[in-house]
Amino acid sequence: MGFDQGLSGLSSSSQNLNVIGNNIANASTVGFKSSTAQFADVYAASVYGVSSLSVGIGSKVAAVAQQFNQGNISVTNNPLDLAISGNGFFQMSQNGVTTYTRNGQFQMDQNGYIVDSAGRNLTGNLAVGGQIIGGAPVDLKVTYKDLPPTMTSGAAIIANLDSTSTPPNGAALGAPAAATAINPANPTTYNYSTPVTVYDPSGASQSMTLYFQKVATGQWNVAGYIGGTQVLPANAQIAGSTTATISFGANGAVTAFNDNAAGANATAAATAAAAVVTDGASTAQAAAVASTAVAAAVANNTLARAIIDGVNLATAQTDLAAANAAATAAVTAASAAGATAVHIATLVAAANTAMPPISTSATTPAGTMPIFSMDLTQLSQYAGTSGVSSTTQNGYAKGSFSSLSVSSTGMVTGTYTNGQTLPLGQVLLTNFFNPNGLLALGDNQWAATQAAGAPNTGAPGSSVLGSLKSGSVESSNVDLTSELVNLIVAQRMYQANAQTIKAQDTVMQTLVNL
Repeated sequence: MGFDQGLSGLSSSSQNLNVIGNNIANASTVGFKSSTAQFADVYAASVYGVSSLSVGIGSKVAAVAQQFNQGNISVTNNPLDLAISGNGFFQMSQNGVTTYTRNGQFQMDQNGYIVDSAGRNLTGNLAVGGQIIGGAPVDLKVTYKDLPPTMTSGAAIIANLDSTSTPPNGAALGAPAAATAINPANPTTYNYSTPVTVYDPSGASQSMTLYFQKVATGQWNVAGYIGGTQVLPANAQIAGSTTATISFGANGAVTAFNDNAAGANATAAATAAAAVVTDGASTAQAAAVASTAVAAAVANNTLARAIIDGVNLATAQTDLAAANAAATAAVTAASAAGATAVHIATLVAAANTAMPPISTSATTPAGTMPIFSMDLTQLSQYAGTSGVSSTTQNGYAKGSFSSLSVSSTGMVTGTYTNGQTLPLGQVLLTNFFNPNGLLALGDNQWAATQAAGAPNTGAPGSSVLGSLKSGSVESSNVDLTSELVNLIVAQRMYQANAQTIKAQDTVMQTLVNL
Protein backbone atom coordinates (compact mmCIF):
# COMPACT_ATOMS: atom_id res chain seq x y z
CA MET A 1 0.00 0.00 0.00
CA GLY A 2 1.30 3.43 -0.96
CA PHE A 3 0.28 7.03 -0.58
CA ASP A 4 -1.05 7.22 -4.17
CA GLN A 5 -4.19 5.24 -3.43
CA GLY A 6 -5.04 7.31 -0.41
CA LEU A 7 -4.36 10.60 -2.16
CA SER A 8 -6.47 9.69 -5.19
CA GLY A 9 -9.21 8.47 -2.85
CA LEU A 10 -9.12 11.77 -0.98
CA SER A 11 -9.31 13.67 -4.25
CA SER A 12 -12.26 11.59 -5.51
CA SER A 13 -14.07 11.82 -2.17
CA SER A 14 -13.45 15.55 -2.05
CA GLN A 15 -14.99 16.02 -5.50
CA ASN A 16 -17.91 13.80 -4.52
CA LEU A 17 -18.47 16.03 -1.48
CA ASN A 18 -18.38 19.04 -3.78
CA VAL A 19 -21.03 17.52 -6.06
CA ILE A 20 -23.28 16.62 -3.14
CA GLY A 21 -22.75 20.04 -1.58
CA ASN A 22 -23.65 21.71 -4.88
CA ASN A 23 -26.85 19.64 -5.07
CA ILE A 24 -27.84 20.62 -1.55
CA ALA A 25 -27.03 24.28 -2.21
CA ASN A 26 -29.40 24.24 -5.21
CA ALA A 27 -32.25 22.35 -3.58
CA SER A 28 -34.41 25.49 -4.01
CA THR A 29 -33.13 26.59 -7.43
CA VAL A 30 -35.91 26.54 -10.03
CA GLY A 31 -35.13 24.21 -12.92
CA PHE A 32 -31.92 22.88 -11.35
CA LYS A 33 -30.85 19.35 -12.24
CA SER A 34 -28.89 17.39 -9.66
CA SER A 35 -25.56 15.72 -10.47
CA THR A 36 -23.81 12.54 -9.46
CA ALA A 37 -20.08 11.86 -9.41
CA GLN A 38 -19.11 8.76 -11.39
CA PHE A 39 -15.79 7.08 -10.45
CA ALA A 40 -13.31 4.83 -12.21
CA ASP A 41 -10.40 2.80 -10.91
CA VAL A 42 -6.81 3.53 -11.97
CA TYR A 43 -4.10 0.97 -12.87
CA ALA A 44 -0.51 1.53 -13.89
CA ALA A 45 0.12 0.18 -17.38
CA SER A 46 3.40 -0.82 -18.98
CA VAL A 47 4.29 -1.24 -22.62
CA TYR A 48 2.97 -4.78 -22.39
CA GLY A 49 -0.29 -3.82 -20.71
CA VAL A 50 -1.55 -4.33 -17.20
CA SER A 51 -0.38 -7.40 -15.32
CA SER A 52 -2.97 -9.67 -13.83
CA LEU A 53 -1.11 -9.24 -10.54
CA SER A 54 -1.09 -5.46 -10.79
CA VAL A 55 -2.52 -3.57 -7.85
CA GLY A 56 -4.58 -0.48 -8.57
CA ILE A 57 -3.16 2.91 -7.73
CA GLY A 58 -6.43 4.50 -6.68
CA SER A 59 -9.52 6.07 -8.20
CA LYS A 60 -10.51 9.05 -10.28
CA VAL A 61 -13.69 10.96 -11.10
CA ALA A 62 -14.71 9.71 -14.54
CA ALA A 63 -17.61 12.12 -15.00
CA VAL A 64 -20.05 14.39 -13.21
CA ALA A 65 -23.37 13.47 -14.77
CA GLN A 66 -26.49 15.59 -14.40
CA GLN A 67 -29.82 13.85 -13.84
CA PHE A 68 -32.50 15.31 -16.12
CA ASN A 69 -35.42 13.59 -14.46
CA GLN A 70 -38.59 15.65 -13.89
CA GLY A 71 -38.76 18.04 -10.93
CA ASN A 72 -41.94 18.77 -9.01
CA ILE A 73 -44.31 21.41 -10.43
CA SER A 74 -44.99 24.32 -8.07
CA VAL A 75 -47.84 26.79 -8.63
CA THR A 76 -47.14 30.54 -8.72
CA ASN A 77 -49.28 33.62 -9.36
CA ASN A 78 -47.43 34.80 -12.47
CA PRO A 79 -49.04 33.66 -15.79
CA LEU A 80 -45.64 33.99 -17.48
CA ASP A 81 -44.07 31.45 -15.11
CA LEU A 82 -43.81 28.31 -17.25
CA ALA A 83 -43.01 24.76 -16.19
CA ILE A 84 -42.02 22.04 -18.65
CA SER A 85 -43.72 18.73 -17.96
CA GLY A 86 -41.65 16.24 -19.92
CA ASN A 87 -38.68 16.61 -22.24
CA GLY A 88 -37.26 19.82 -23.62
CA PHE A 89 -35.62 23.14 -22.82
CA PHE A 90 -36.61 26.76 -23.31
CA GLN A 91 -34.40 28.37 -25.96
CA MET A 92 -33.02 31.71 -24.83
CA SER A 93 -31.26 34.42 -26.81
CA GLN A 94 -29.04 37.29 -25.71
CA ASN A 95 -26.77 39.34 -27.96
CA GLY A 96 -26.77 36.59 -30.56
CA VAL A 97 -25.84 33.86 -28.08
CA THR A 98 -28.28 30.94 -27.79
CA THR A 99 -28.61 29.03 -24.53
CA TYR A 100 -31.08 26.53 -23.10
CA THR A 101 -32.77 26.35 -19.71
CA ARG A 102 -35.44 24.60 -17.66
CA ASN A 103 -35.98 27.67 -15.49
CA GLY A 104 -39.33 29.09 -16.61
CA GLN A 105 -39.43 32.23 -14.45
CA PHE A 106 -40.25 34.90 -17.04
CA GLN A 107 -41.57 38.44 -17.14
CA MET A 108 -41.95 41.21 -19.71
CA ASP A 109 -39.39 43.98 -20.06
CA GLN A 110 -40.08 47.61 -20.87
CA ASN A 111 -40.30 46.83 -24.59
CA GLY A 112 -42.75 43.97 -24.29
CA TYR A 113 -40.20 41.17 -24.76
CA ILE A 114 -40.56 38.04 -22.60
CA VAL A 115 -37.29 37.73 -20.68
CA ASP A 116 -35.73 35.97 -17.69
CA SER A 117 -34.15 37.62 -14.67
CA ALA A 118 -30.87 38.16 -16.54
CA GLY A 119 -32.55 39.82 -19.52
CA ARG A 120 -32.26 36.85 -21.87
CA ASN A 121 -35.10 36.67 -24.40
CA LEU A 122 -37.45 33.71 -24.57
CA THR A 123 -37.78 32.57 -28.19
CA GLY A 124 -40.59 31.08 -30.27
CA ASN A 125 -42.76 31.97 -33.25
CA LEU A 126 -44.65 35.25 -33.58
CA ALA A 127 -48.22 35.65 -34.85
CA VAL A 128 -49.59 38.06 -37.42
CA GLY A 129 -53.33 38.68 -37.37
CA GLY A 130 -53.78 35.77 -34.99
CA GLN A 131 -51.92 33.32 -37.28
CA ILE A 132 -48.65 31.76 -36.11
CA ILE A 133 -45.73 32.34 -38.47
CA GLY A 134 -43.41 29.35 -38.60
CA GLY A 135 -39.70 29.30 -39.17
CA ALA A 136 -36.66 29.67 -36.95
CA PRO A 137 -37.35 30.81 -33.37
CA VAL A 138 -37.26 34.57 -32.77
CA ASP A 139 -37.51 36.70 -29.65
CA LEU A 140 -41.10 36.67 -28.38
CA LYS A 141 -42.68 40.10 -27.98
CA VAL A 142 -46.10 41.07 -26.69
CA THR A 143 -47.79 44.18 -28.07
CA TYR A 144 -50.42 46.12 -26.16
CA LYS A 145 -52.14 47.42 -29.27
CA ASP A 146 -55.91 47.63 -29.29
CA LEU A 147 -57.74 44.84 -31.06
CA PRO A 148 -59.47 46.40 -34.10
CA PRO A 149 -63.24 45.98 -34.40
CA THR A 150 -64.72 43.35 -36.67
CA MET A 151 -67.95 43.87 -38.56
CA THR A 152 -70.66 41.25 -38.17
CA SER A 153 -70.59 38.97 -41.20
CA GLY A 154 -72.74 36.23 -39.72
CA ALA A 155 -75.37 35.93 -37.02
CA ALA A 156 -77.59 33.09 -35.84
CA ILE A 157 -80.57 32.63 -33.58
CA ILE A 158 -82.01 29.58 -31.82
CA ALA A 159 -85.64 30.24 -30.89
CA ASN A 160 -89.11 28.73 -30.84
CA LEU A 161 -92.16 30.25 -32.49
CA ASP A 162 -95.48 29.32 -30.88
CA SER A 163 -97.40 27.09 -33.30
CA THR A 164 -100.68 28.01 -31.58
CA SER A 165 -100.28 31.71 -32.39
CA THR A 166 -103.13 33.36 -34.29
CA PRO A 167 -102.14 35.00 -37.60
CA PRO A 168 -102.76 38.78 -37.73
CA ASN A 169 -105.67 39.80 -39.94
CA GLY A 170 -104.65 40.01 -43.58
CA ALA A 171 -101.28 38.26 -43.13
CA ALA A 172 -100.07 36.55 -46.32
CA LEU A 173 -96.89 34.67 -47.20
CA GLY A 174 -94.31 37.08 -48.54
CA ALA A 175 -96.48 40.07 -47.55
CA PRO A 176 -97.60 41.14 -51.06
CA ALA A 177 -98.89 44.68 -51.45
CA ALA A 178 -102.47 43.81 -50.59
CA ALA A 179 -101.53 41.91 -47.42
CA THR A 180 -100.90 43.14 -43.90
CA ALA A 181 -97.17 43.80 -43.75
CA ILE A 182 -95.06 43.69 -40.59
CA ASN A 183 -95.04 47.15 -39.02
CA PRO A 184 -92.71 47.52 -36.00
CA ALA A 185 -94.84 50.42 -34.74
CA ASN A 186 -97.99 48.27 -34.77
CA PRO A 187 -97.76 45.18 -32.51
CA THR A 188 -100.95 43.76 -34.03
CA THR A 189 -99.08 43.08 -37.30
CA TYR A 190 -96.67 40.54 -35.81
CA ASN A 191 -96.71 37.74 -33.23
CA TYR A 192 -93.22 37.89 -31.72
CA SER A 193 -90.10 40.05 -31.78
CA THR A 194 -86.58 39.74 -30.39
CA PRO A 195 -83.40 41.87 -30.60
CA VAL A 196 -80.05 40.69 -31.99
CA THR A 197 -76.94 42.82 -31.45
CA VAL A 198 -74.65 43.22 -34.47
CA TYR A 199 -71.60 45.39 -35.16
CA ASP A 200 -71.02 47.77 -38.07
CA PRO A 201 -67.59 48.32 -39.71
CA SER A 202 -66.62 50.95 -37.12
CA GLY A 203 -67.25 48.52 -34.27
CA ALA A 204 -70.38 50.33 -33.07
CA SER A 205 -73.10 47.99 -31.85
CA GLN A 206 -76.42 48.03 -33.65
CA SER A 207 -79.58 46.45 -32.29
CA MET A 208 -81.40 44.58 -35.02
CA THR A 209 -84.92 43.50 -34.07
CA LEU A 210 -86.45 40.48 -35.78
CA TYR A 211 -90.24 40.50 -36.17
CA PHE A 212 -92.10 37.24 -36.81
CA GLN A 213 -95.61 37.13 -38.30
CA LYS A 214 -97.55 33.90 -38.49
CA VAL A 215 -99.36 33.40 -41.80
CA ALA A 216 -100.75 29.88 -41.54
CA THR A 217 -99.86 26.51 -40.06
CA GLY A 218 -96.14 26.04 -40.66
CA GLN A 219 -95.70 29.39 -42.47
CA TRP A 220 -94.23 32.61 -41.08
CA ASN A 221 -93.01 35.95 -42.37
CA VAL A 222 -89.92 37.55 -40.82
CA ALA A 223 -88.51 41.05 -41.16
CA GLY A 224 -85.54 42.73 -39.48
CA TYR A 225 -85.10 46.39 -38.58
CA ILE A 226 -82.25 48.49 -37.23
CA GLY A 227 -83.87 51.62 -35.88
CA GLY A 228 -86.50 52.54 -38.42
CA THR A 229 -84.66 50.97 -41.36
CA GLN A 230 -85.64 47.55 -42.66
CA VAL A 231 -82.55 45.40 -43.16
CA LEU A 232 -83.99 41.91 -43.55
CA PRO A 233 -84.49 40.56 -46.16
CA ALA A 234 -81.71 41.72 -48.46
CA ASN A 235 -83.21 43.48 -51.46
CA ALA A 236 -80.75 41.75 -53.79
CA GLN A 237 -82.11 38.38 -52.75
CA ILE A 238 -85.88 38.87 -52.64
CA ALA A 239 -86.91 41.51 -55.15
CA GLY A 240 -90.44 42.79 -54.71
CA SER A 241 -91.02 41.21 -51.27
CA THR A 242 -91.08 43.08 -47.95
CA THR A 243 -90.39 40.01 -45.80
CA ALA A 244 -88.53 36.75 -45.86
CA THR A 245 -90.59 33.61 -45.40
CA ILE A 246 -90.04 30.50 -43.31
CA SER A 247 -91.77 27.14 -43.72
CA PHE A 248 -91.88 24.50 -40.96
CA GLY A 249 -92.60 20.79 -41.24
CA ALA A 250 -94.94 18.74 -39.07
CA ASN A 251 -92.00 18.00 -36.74
CA GLY A 252 -91.54 21.71 -36.02
CA ALA A 253 -88.23 22.02 -37.90
CA VAL A 254 -87.48 24.50 -40.69
CA THR A 255 -88.06 23.05 -44.16
CA ALA A 256 -87.63 26.08 -46.45
CA PHE A 257 -86.79 29.78 -46.60
CA ASN A 258 -88.34 32.27 -49.01
CA ASP A 259 -90.43 29.41 -50.40
CA ASN A 260 -92.87 31.75 -52.12
CA ALA A 261 -93.48 29.22 -54.89
CA ALA A 262 -96.21 27.79 -52.65
CA GLY A 263 -97.97 31.16 -52.37
CA ALA A 264 -99.17 34.08 -54.41
CA ASN A 265 -95.74 34.76 -55.91
CA ALA A 266 -95.74 31.40 -57.66
CA THR A 267 -99.13 32.20 -59.10
CA ALA A 268 -97.85 35.59 -60.26
CA ALA A 269 -94.86 33.91 -61.92
CA ALA A 270 -97.07 31.37 -63.67
CA THR A 271 -99.45 34.12 -64.85
CA ALA A 272 -96.54 36.20 -66.18
CA ALA A 273 -95.09 33.18 -67.97
CA ALA A 274 -98.49 32.45 -69.58
CA ALA A 275 -98.70 36.05 -70.82
CA VAL A 276 -95.24 35.74 -72.41
CA VAL A 277 -96.34 32.53 -74.15
CA THR A 278 -99.58 34.21 -75.32
CA ASP A 279 -97.49 37.00 -76.82
CA GLY A 280 -95.90 34.41 -79.10
CA ALA A 281 -92.90 33.08 -77.22
CA SER A 282 -92.61 29.36 -76.60
CA THR A 283 -92.94 27.73 -73.18
CA ALA A 284 -89.22 26.93 -73.29
CA GLN A 285 -88.41 30.58 -73.97
CA ALA A 286 -90.59 31.71 -71.05
CA ALA A 287 -88.89 29.15 -68.79
CA ALA A 288 -85.48 30.38 -69.98
CA VAL A 289 -86.39 33.97 -69.06
CA ALA A 290 -87.54 32.87 -65.59
CA SER A 291 -84.57 30.58 -64.85
CA THR A 292 -81.94 33.07 -66.03
CA ALA A 293 -83.61 35.82 -63.98
CA VAL A 294 -83.26 33.62 -60.90
CA ALA A 295 -79.63 32.78 -61.81
CA ALA A 296 -78.80 36.48 -62.20
CA ALA A 297 -80.35 37.27 -58.81
CA VAL A 298 -78.40 34.43 -57.18
CA ALA A 299 -75.15 35.58 -58.81
CA ASN A 300 -75.78 39.18 -57.77
CA ASN A 301 -76.28 38.12 -54.15
CA THR A 302 -73.13 35.97 -54.26
CA LEU A 303 -71.15 38.92 -55.64
CA ALA A 304 -72.42 41.20 -52.86
CA ARG A 305 -71.26 38.72 -50.21
CA ALA A 306 -67.92 38.23 -51.97
CA ILE A 307 -67.26 41.98 -51.98
CA ILE A 308 -67.90 42.12 -48.24
CA ASP A 309 -65.98 38.95 -47.43
CA GLY A 310 -63.13 39.60 -49.85
CA VAL A 311 -63.19 35.93 -50.86
CA ASN A 312 -63.57 34.50 -54.39
CA LEU A 313 -64.45 37.94 -55.75
CA ALA A 314 -63.16 37.15 -59.25
CA THR A 315 -65.19 33.95 -59.40
CA ALA A 316 -68.32 35.78 -58.25
CA GLN A 317 -67.82 38.48 -60.88
CA THR A 318 -67.38 35.86 -63.60
CA ASP A 319 -70.55 34.03 -62.50
CA LEU A 320 -72.52 37.27 -62.47
CA ALA A 321 -71.33 38.23 -65.94
CA ALA A 322 -72.27 34.80 -67.29
CA ALA A 323 -75.71 34.89 -65.61
CA ASN A 324 -76.45 38.38 -66.92
CA ALA A 325 -75.35 37.39 -70.43
CA ALA A 326 -77.61 34.32 -70.36
CA ALA A 327 -80.52 36.39 -69.04
CA THR A 328 -80.04 38.99 -71.79
CA ALA A 329 -79.95 36.26 -74.44
CA ALA A 330 -83.14 34.68 -73.05
CA VAL A 331 -84.97 38.02 -72.95
CA THR A 332 -83.78 38.83 -76.50
CA ALA A 333 -85.02 35.46 -77.78
CA ALA A 334 -88.42 35.86 -76.11
CA SER A 335 -88.73 39.41 -77.39
CA ALA A 336 -87.85 38.32 -80.92
CA ALA A 337 -90.56 35.66 -80.71
CA GLY A 338 -93.15 38.37 -79.94
CA ALA A 339 -93.20 38.73 -76.16
CA THR A 340 -93.82 42.28 -74.96
CA ALA A 341 -91.30 44.14 -72.81
CA VAL A 342 -93.91 44.65 -70.06
CA HIS A 343 -94.74 40.93 -69.82
CA ILE A 344 -91.07 39.99 -69.86
CA ALA A 345 -90.33 42.48 -67.04
CA THR A 346 -93.25 41.09 -65.02
CA LEU A 347 -91.95 37.55 -65.50
CA VAL A 348 -88.44 38.59 -64.43
CA ALA A 349 -89.78 40.28 -61.28
CA ALA A 350 -92.00 37.31 -60.42
CA ALA A 351 -89.16 34.83 -60.99
CA ASN A 352 -86.89 36.87 -58.73
CA THR A 353 -89.54 36.89 -56.02
CA ALA A 354 -90.04 33.14 -56.18
CA MET A 355 -86.35 32.29 -56.50
CA PRO A 356 -85.05 29.37 -54.40
CA PRO A 357 -83.22 30.32 -51.21
CA ILE A 358 -79.45 30.58 -50.87
CA SER A 359 -79.26 32.01 -47.38
CA THR A 360 -81.22 34.49 -45.37
CA SER A 361 -79.29 37.74 -45.47
CA ALA A 362 -79.70 41.20 -44.05
CA THR A 363 -78.61 44.54 -45.44
CA THR A 364 -78.76 48.17 -44.39
CA PRO A 365 -78.39 51.42 -46.31
CA ALA A 366 -75.00 51.92 -47.96
CA GLY A 367 -72.37 53.18 -45.54
CA THR A 368 -74.18 51.93 -42.45
CA MET A 369 -74.14 48.15 -42.47
CA PRO A 370 -73.01 45.93 -45.37
CA ILE A 371 -74.69 42.63 -46.17
CA PHE A 372 -74.31 39.90 -43.58
CA SER A 373 -75.74 36.42 -43.24
CA MET A 374 -78.53 35.74 -40.73
CA ASP A 375 -78.89 32.03 -39.98
CA LEU A 376 -82.48 31.11 -39.15
CA THR A 377 -82.10 27.37 -39.67
CA GLN A 378 -82.24 26.63 -35.93
CA LEU A 379 -85.72 28.08 -35.48
CA SER A 380 -88.46 25.70 -34.39
CA GLN A 381 -92.25 25.81 -34.28
CA TYR A 382 -93.76 24.01 -31.31
CA ALA A 383 -96.77 24.65 -29.16
CA GLY A 384 -95.65 26.84 -26.29
CA THR A 385 -94.48 30.35 -25.57
CA SER A 386 -92.29 31.93 -28.22
CA GLY A 387 -88.80 32.55 -26.88
CA VAL A 388 -85.08 32.71 -27.66
CA SER A 389 -82.58 30.13 -26.43
CA SER A 390 -79.52 31.92 -27.77
CA THR A 391 -78.28 34.45 -30.30
CA THR A 392 -74.75 34.56 -31.66
CA GLN A 393 -72.81 36.74 -34.07
CA ASN A 394 -69.16 37.04 -35.05
CA GLY A 395 -68.62 40.80 -34.82
CA TYR A 396 -67.17 42.77 -31.93
CA ALA A 397 -66.18 46.27 -30.88
CA LYS A 398 -62.63 47.56 -30.38
CA GLY A 399 -60.89 45.97 -27.43
CA SER A 400 -58.00 47.07 -25.21
CA PHE A 401 -55.34 44.62 -24.04
CA SER A 402 -56.34 43.12 -20.70
CA SER A 403 -54.26 40.06 -19.81
CA LEU A 404 -51.98 37.34 -21.10
CA SER A 405 -52.09 33.55 -20.91
CA VAL A 406 -49.98 30.64 -22.16
CA SER A 407 -51.51 27.29 -23.11
CA SER A 408 -50.04 23.82 -22.69
CA THR A 409 -48.95 23.93 -26.34
CA GLY A 410 -47.07 27.20 -25.78
CA MET A 411 -49.67 29.46 -27.42
CA VAL A 412 -49.31 32.99 -26.02
CA THR A 413 -52.80 34.53 -26.12
CA GLY A 414 -53.91 38.08 -25.38
CA THR A 415 -57.30 38.72 -23.80
CA TYR A 416 -59.06 42.01 -24.55
CA THR A 417 -61.73 44.09 -22.85
CA ASN A 418 -64.28 43.19 -25.52
CA GLY A 419 -64.09 39.54 -24.48
CA GLN A 420 -62.05 38.48 -27.51
CA THR A 421 -58.77 36.58 -27.51
CA LEU A 422 -55.97 36.71 -30.06
CA PRO A 423 -52.87 34.48 -30.44
CA LEU A 424 -49.74 36.64 -30.18
CA GLY A 425 -47.06 33.98 -30.50
CA GLN A 426 -46.02 30.48 -29.50
CA VAL A 427 -43.26 29.33 -27.16
CA LEU A 428 -41.08 26.59 -28.67
CA LEU A 429 -39.10 23.89 -26.87
CA THR A 430 -35.86 22.21 -27.89
CA ASN A 431 -34.78 18.70 -27.02
CA PHE A 432 -31.46 16.84 -27.44
CA PHE A 433 -30.70 13.15 -27.88
CA ASN A 434 -28.08 13.37 -25.12
CA PRO A 435 -28.85 16.15 -22.63
CA ASN A 436 -25.79 15.09 -20.61
CA GLY A 437 -23.71 16.27 -23.53
CA LEU A 438 -24.84 19.86 -22.96
CA LEU A 439 -22.29 22.27 -21.54
CA ALA A 440 -23.39 23.66 -18.16
CA LEU A 441 -22.81 27.42 -18.10
CA GLY A 442 -24.27 28.20 -14.70
CA ASP A 443 -27.18 30.56 -14.04
CA ASN A 444 -29.51 27.67 -15.02
CA GLN A 445 -28.20 27.77 -18.60
CA TRP A 446 -26.76 25.12 -20.90
CA ALA A 447 -25.06 25.45 -24.28
CA ALA A 448 -25.41 23.03 -27.17
CA THR A 449 -22.43 20.86 -28.03
CA GLN A 450 -21.71 18.20 -30.63
CA ALA A 451 -21.89 15.58 -27.88
CA ALA A 452 -25.51 16.55 -27.12
CA GLY A 453 -26.63 15.83 -30.67
CA ALA A 454 -28.69 17.89 -33.09
CA PRO A 455 -31.34 20.12 -31.49
CA ASN A 456 -34.98 19.16 -32.10
CA THR A 457 -37.16 22.28 -31.88
CA GLY A 458 -40.94 22.29 -32.01
CA ALA A 459 -44.21 23.17 -30.33
CA PRO A 460 -44.75 21.88 -26.77
CA GLY A 461 -46.67 18.63 -26.76
CA SER A 462 -45.49 17.61 -30.23
CA SER A 463 -43.29 14.60 -30.92
CA VAL A 464 -41.21 13.82 -27.81
CA LEU A 465 -41.44 17.35 -26.40
CA GLY A 466 -43.17 17.96 -23.11
CA SER A 467 -46.10 20.28 -22.47
CA LEU A 468 -46.18 23.58 -20.61
CA LYS A 469 -47.98 24.54 -17.43
CA SER A 470 -48.63 28.27 -17.12
CA GLY A 471 -48.50 29.91 -13.71
CA SER A 472 -46.12 27.20 -12.48
CA VAL A 473 -42.41 26.48 -12.26
CA GLU A 474 -40.41 23.28 -12.16
CA SER A 475 -38.69 22.90 -8.81
CA SER A 476 -35.18 21.51 -8.40
CA ASN A 477 -35.11 17.72 -8.75
CA VAL A 478 -32.72 17.42 -5.78
CA ASP A 479 -33.93 14.79 -3.27
CA LEU A 480 -32.67 16.40 -0.08
CA THR A 481 -33.09 13.27 2.05
CA SER A 482 -31.01 11.15 -0.35
CA GLU A 483 -28.36 13.86 -0.62
CA LEU A 484 -27.96 14.03 3.16
CA VAL A 485 -27.49 10.26 3.30
CA ASN A 486 -25.01 10.49 0.41
CA LEU A 487 -23.21 13.22 2.32
CA ILE A 488 -22.72 10.94 5.31
CA VAL A 489 -21.39 8.15 3.10
CA ALA A 490 -19.05 10.53 1.24
CA GLN A 491 -17.78 11.92 4.53
CA ARG A 492 -17.01 8.41 5.80
CA MET A 493 -15.25 7.59 2.53
CA TYR A 494 -13.09 10.68 2.90
CA GLN A 495 -12.21 9.65 6.46
CA ALA A 496 -11.44 6.11 5.32
CA ASN A 497 -9.08 7.33 2.60
CA ALA A 498 -7.40 9.60 5.11
CA GLN A 499 -7.02 6.58 7.36
CA THR A 500 -5.12 4.67 4.61
CA ILE A 501 -2.63 7.54 4.41
CA LYS A 502 -2.27 7.45 8.18
CA ALA A 503 -1.67 3.69 8.06
CA GLN A 504 0.96 4.13 5.34
CA ASP A 505 2.59 6.81 7.47
CA THR A 506 2.73 4.39 10.42
CA VAL A 507 4.36 1.74 8.21
CA MET A 508 6.95 4.22 6.98
CA GLN A 509 7.65 5.33 10.53
CA THR A 510 8.25 1.72 11.55
CA LEU A 511 10.74 1.27 8.71
CA VAL A 512 12.58 4.44 9.64
CA ASN A 513 12.86 3.34 13.26
CA LEU A 514 14.50 -0.01 12.37
